[in-house]
Amino acid sequence: MPEPVNHYARTKREAETAVLGRPAVHPVVLRPRGIYGKGDRALLPRLIKAARGRPLPLFRNGRAAIDLTHVDDVVDAVMAALAAPGKAEGEIFNISSGEVLPVRRIADEACIRAGLRARWRPVPLMPAMLAAGLMEAVALALPGRPEPPVTRYGLGLFAYAQSLDLSKAKRVLGWAPKIPFEQGLDRTFSGRAPA
Repeated sequence: MPEPVNHYARTKREAETAVLGRPAVHPVVLRPRGIYGKGDRALLPRLIKAARGRPLPLFRNGRAAIDLTHVDDVVDAVMAALAAPGKAEGEIFNISSGEVLPVRRIADEACIRAGLRARWRPVPLMPAMLAAGLMEAVALALPGRPEPPVTRYGLGLFAYAQSLDLSKAKRVLGWAPKIPFEQGLDRTFSGRAPA
């Protein structure tokens, strides 16, 4: 198993190991990717804040693509895991929308819903990764270890295609995503004034 790419990933692995090490609680691990929806304070708000402040980096001619997960699909997956037969115990399941979308489309459409237009600037990946690594090192040395403005992990999301295999969740839990991205954005931004 590869080493976690950051502290967040490390703590997630540690939590999974701790939970799976307690068979008496009948553990089932769900791994939802990129959760967004009403009340999101991380994924889309950070993306929109970055787009508001500066052009977004366009790495590798915009080939980056990821799958996100609307919070309603996460809740549905939790309910499926709770209702699953014993064969789900001790297992790990990937959860996402099942839609692998270009990162540029995700950002553009989220920004439009927030009332702004995303700007993009082609950027070479390796110098950006080096700069992000430096920012991470500086943040670690500062009192309180503040979050760096850019991380290598964050840049990787803008540079590469990454998706999850949902077949095990479908087969064992009987779960499949129901909220496509456009509908998820409608739910996320409904009743919200443009920013």
